[in-house]
Amino acid sequence: MTALTHRVDAATVTLEDLAALEGTTLVWRGRTASVGALFSPLEGEMPPDLLALTAPEHMVDLLEYQPDHRYRRVDALTDDLGSVAAVLDRLAALAPAEPVVRFGGGLELDGPGLRDVPAVALWTGRTW
Repeated sequence: MTALTHRVDAATVTLEDLAALEGTTLVWRGRTASVGALFSPLEGEMPPDLLALTAPEHMVDLLEYQPDHRYRRVDALTDDLGSVAAVLDRLAALAPAEPVVRFGGGLELDGPGLRDVPAVALWTGRTW
């Protein structure tokens, strides 16, 4: 038996919508990703190269994974940027020479690790 999931265009939802869409399939630039946990280091999964997290004061922090295995804030957007697709496009623009291998959306711990916040992520072809 095949399970069917609802597909949602990333251009039609905001970051705040992601919590309600867990288990749904998100579509962006012809790629698909299940909305849920972005990655699990405990299961040996690679962290995303680029990550966008909602932050206080209606901001979205754009973070880039560094060779020292930490994220560095490289940009910030106002929360009224619009759709998940717009945030993913902005993330992709941070590494224009790198191909996007996959993307994801869901909840992730905020910077201090105190609460889950809506987030989207990109994995690129970057190697260290």
